[in-house]
Amino acid sequence: MPGPLPKYAITLTAEQVALLTQLSTSYRAPYAEVLRARMILLAYQHPDWRNAEIAREVGCAAATVQQGRRRWQSTDSLHDAPRTGRRHAFTPRAQTMAPVCSPPHEHGKPLERGSDEKLATGAVAQQIGVSLSEKGNLRREAGEALIERLASNALTVDDRCLLAKLITRHFSQILEDAPERETPLTPTAGVAQAKRAKHKKAMRSEAVRPATKALIEILHHKPHVYGINRSNWSYQSLADAYEKQYSQRMSTATVRRLLQEVGYRWKKSRKVLTSPDPHYREKVELVLSTLQSLQVDELFFFIDELGPLQVKRHGGRCYTPKGEMPTHPQIQPSKGSITLYGALSATTNQVTWFYGETKDTTAMIDLVEILFNQYHDKSRIYITWDAASWHRSHELVAWVDDFNARNKAHGPAPRIDLVPLPSSAQFLDVIEAVFSGMKRAVIHYSDYQSEEAMKSAISRHFQERNVFFQHNPRRVGKKIWQVDFFEDYNNLRAGNYREW
Repeated sequence: MPGPLPKYAITLTAEQVALLTQLSTSYRAPYAEVLRARMILLAYQHPDWRNAEIAREVGCAAATVQQGRRRWQSTDSLHDAPRTGRRHAFTPRAQTMAPVCSPPHEHGKPLERGSDEKLATGAVAQQIGVSLSEKGNLRREAGEALIERLASNALTVDDRCLLAKLITRHFSQILEDAPERETPLTPTAGVAQAKRAKHKKAMRSEAVRPATKALIEILHHKPHVYGINRSNWSYQSLADAYEKQYSQRMSTATVRRLLQEVGYRWKKSRKVLTSPDPHYREKVELVLSTLQSLQVDELFFFIDELGPLQVKRHGGRCYTPKGEMPTHPQIQPSKGSITLYGALSATTNQVTWFYGETKDTTAMIDLVEILFNQYHDKSRIYITWDAASWHRSHELVAWVDDFNARNKAHGPAPRIDLVPLPSSAQFLDVIEAVFSGMKRAVIHYSDYQSEEAMKSAISRHFQERNVFFQHNPRRVGKKIWQVDFFEDYNNLRAGNYREW
């Protein structure tokens, strides 16, 4: 780089080099000193470097490097130069609060924590003076006698307790508001008082205002009871119903505030899964007992289908710059479709899958034969699936019975047992969550150009998943293995069993 060499050359001893090297990599030293240590080391190690080169390497201005060189040459110090002007003065308030902000042992006290009385005693022991304004505050609350005993260091135990309270009140600047006078409210005369009430927490049932109780009573009825043509309540309709009932007008803001005081909030109704199966409990108990009694040479599989999945541009979540919105066409030509059949092992978390054309009994038979050939060394294979028509067809049941009979006649082979799930109980089929994760990973926000490209991505996803669980063994699901969770069948009927 053109230009003259730096004016202030740097020479260091071995001890200084070691000290600066340690400081330049320190995480606890002040950042300014670490920066200056790096400057001096670079200037020493590269005497032909200009200040601009060192500044670019360190990340500062060239003038800062020049100033650091000059200060080191004259003082051999990395600390800040003394500041001009008057030093900060600590008032008695600050001196008294200093012990509060640090452990007692730093002030020569063999204590783990302090108290108000110890704080007052420490303030007297340090002979902290009291300003005129603070004397006035103390004089108004404690009288002249306490000030005189404080000045003469003759405080009694009661004086120290009183002084501790004064320190907490004045120096912490925590003032408690006087309690507001509460006047009983009536539904017809308490609206103006309710507007002035400001409560942040939900009120207890015994402290609920009469006006609020009146609103809650109105909420327990439909709007048509009060002659209002609505199927649900709003703040305005509640105010209208209150006026009709009690002949007293209430604003919508007051309605909102009174209801929020007792913890009422607007909530949207959640759609839940329910099962109309009359044998719901028996089927769930069969699935649980089978899972809990699995032997080492037995396997349990959750089976389901996915599709048909259209090969087209799919929507999904993606990172985009601020102000931009990703889009995809609502109507677009399809490049094909695929139907996926999968089986998930409950104990090994391995997925077996293949692609077909339609959802029917023949495809289910093909998947069972694949599992039979893949796990031929097992003694029993349990199959569970939802209540789709092709899962419970007479053709499938007859084929399973004939298949087991033929295998038993030819020698040892795994027996196939069907454990059906209740109807409309998809939340019990764990493979649904696996399919959902696959779609988020390789289907959402995708734009495959052919069926083979989509199949390749799906197969790779399942292959990587199988390898992961081979190295990190774990059973599928979570609560499905907890028998106590299934004791409350009402929860399952409400569809609250969603976490896998």
